[in-house]
Amino acid sequence: LVIASLLCWEGLSGPALMAQTPKRIYLANDDHTDYMWTADEATYRQAFLGMIDYYLAQADRTAANPSPRQGRFNMDGSFWLWEYEHNRTAADFARVISRIKDGHLSVPLNPLVTVYGGMPAEAVLRAMYYAGQLERRFSFRIPLAIAMEDQTHPYGLTGLWAGAGVKYSWKGVCGCVTRLPLAPLAQRDHEIYWMTGADGSRVLMKWNSLFGSNTSIGGYAEARDAASVVSFIDSNTTFTSRYPFGVAGAFGKGWDDLQTLDDQVLNAAVSQSNTSRQVYVSNQIDFFQDFETTYGAQLPSVGESYGNEWDLLVASMSELSAGIKRALSKLRAAEAMATLVSLKSAAFMNGRQAARDKAMIDFGLYFEHDWTGDGPVPRTARADWQRRIAAEINTYVDQLHSDAATALAGQVAMSGSNTRFFAFNPLGWSRTDIADVPNPATGPVHVVDVSTGVEVPSQVVTVAGQSRLQVLASNIPAASAAERAGRRRTRSTIAPHIRPSPSPRLRRPASGMRSRSTLSPSRESSAGSTVS
Repeated sequence: LVIASLLCWEGLSGPALMAQTPKRIYLANDDHTDYMWTADEATYRQAFLGMIDYYLAQADRTAANPSPRQGRFNMDGSFWLWEYEHNRTAADFARVISRIKDGHLSVPLNPLVTVYGGMPAEAVLRAMYYAGQLERRFSFRIPLAIAMEDQTHPYGLTGLWAGAGVKYSWKGVCGCVTRLPLAPLAQRDHEIYWMTGADGSRVLMKWNSLFGSNTSIGGYAEARDAASVVSFIDSNTTFTSRYPFGVAGAFGKGWDDLQTLDDQVLNAAVSQSNTSRQVYVSNQIDFFQDFETTYGAQLPSVGESYGNEWDLLVASMSELSAGIKRALSKLRAAEAMATLVSLKSAAFMNGRQAARDKAMIDFGLYFEHDWTGDGPVPRTARADWQRRIAAEINTYVDQLHSDAATALAGQVAMSGSNTRFFAFNPLGWSRTDIADVPNPATGPVHVVDVSTGVEVPSQVVTVAGQSRLQVLASNIPAASAAERAGRRRTRSTIAPHIRPSPSPRLRRPASGMRSRSTLSPSRESSAGSTVS
């Protein structure tokens, strides 16, 4: 299903398109990760560690070979590195990073294969936080990202990826568990193209037509039979008519295997090279760099959406998935308040890094693509894992929001005995909305703006049996604007007969009001604590 399309054909003809001599064929070894489908967490952890160790050793023992015949391996998610860093020594991990830098290992920015069409845009970005953190810590770039196996692909993903630094991607589909017609997958309009976003950003995408099964060209294990696929690329007339380029690639070896520990791709690079073709053991990046240099200027720019299918399965746990979206919204407020607090209390975020980093990668793990739950891992185990991932996210978000609100309230100056509130806007534009807080009074109250002395519209209502004070918080500036100006807007309830509670606690607003407001209201006592 093509929902939107933007095509710019710059011409694929003439001498530049003629086959290079010799033809260059790149074979990329990997092991497709079906996390919590093929095996559980503990089993996959050992598989990740074992495969990385194996291919580190392979790279070492082939280091003296000519470059096309040196061992290389492609991890299909940054979560492989997460597990390795957390279960090996710092020296071991430094060795992995060194091999990524010299091109013998590669990894995409995404944590695992995910159902991007079911992910909030912000979750897509946060899921790449760990990989981006590695880039900054170790001074290298990761130009790859993948959206694999699902037959569909969301249009907006291009802009998110490109904005994060992605330059290249490849897609191989399953051709299974789908209600979509398979014929269009076997006859794609473009085999390789500039995947273009609405903002003009672009990613070089290799997405070949599906030639038969998902262990052939166009599937997610194109190099399953490494030797045979070289012959196919070189001699199949249907393929060469659709892909008339002298630089070709076949990516993916492991298919649904738990582990891939062999030298088949390495051996094929030796046995299948001849005077008319050079076969490379590829890290994927080398293929894209070669292709971009040779043909990039001639490729069409294509902006298309192919709809959603497997992505919709996140609705099978609808409330849990909705909770992830609510957590993202709450996290924005928590982080904005934490930023303002940290300007005066530099140590505020100390001790939160591990929980923060796990929550960020959890935003990717939650949307891991195997929601069908029809593999060796029981559905109950998969569902329990989803709930635990969601709980880790919510625990971090709730604690940060609570602590940041309390600390920010502590920075609001008190004067007199009247109860004070502040309304905080975490968004990037000025907002006017209702702030809903527990009613601090038993009698009449009125609210004034501390900065102007002008009364603010307010009313007392009963929500779920509780007396609530609703305040119209008008023109609250964006958090970024407040931060730059070094100002914070506050609202004050003037009720001379009201005194702060001696031990106030932080509470959430009534659920019925939360959806009406993106403001974060709090009430401060003279002790500097909050109720919200």
